[in-house]
Amino acid sequence: MLHKHTKCISCGKTFLQVRKNLDLCPDCMKDAEANFRIVKDYLYDYPGATAKEIARETGVGEQLILKWYEEGRIEKSDVTPASKCEICGRSILAGRICKRCQEEMKSGLGGSSTQENKAKRLSMHIAEKRK
Repeated sequence: MLHKHTKCISCGKTFLQVRKNLDLCPDCMKDAEANFRIVKDYLYDYPGATAKEIARETGVGEQLILKWYEEGRIEKSDVTPASKCEICGRSILAGRICKRCQEEMKSGLGGSSTQENKAKRLSMHIAEKRK
């Protein structure tokens, strides 16, 4: 695997990227891990806190907290959703539309590719006899 030089998304320092999705330099990674421990300790004392509350009380950025949630480092039960999906009303952590509704919208844009529609297109049709 070839390593490449990249800029840290936090401090802007150039560093040698050894893993594909590693976007923090070693120094910022240490800080991020320290912040993660702070958030986990806060959630131990206040389970079910929202991402906004955690950010406000710990000083850790809300986007970083949401990133950890999406990566699976913080479990769903640890962070209470802060808002609801505009389409179905499900609780979500960030954005305006939940993942399920986003996926449904994407599949709807791709045309009628459901199994039922495929079966109809591939089946034989016989016209009624004319009298």
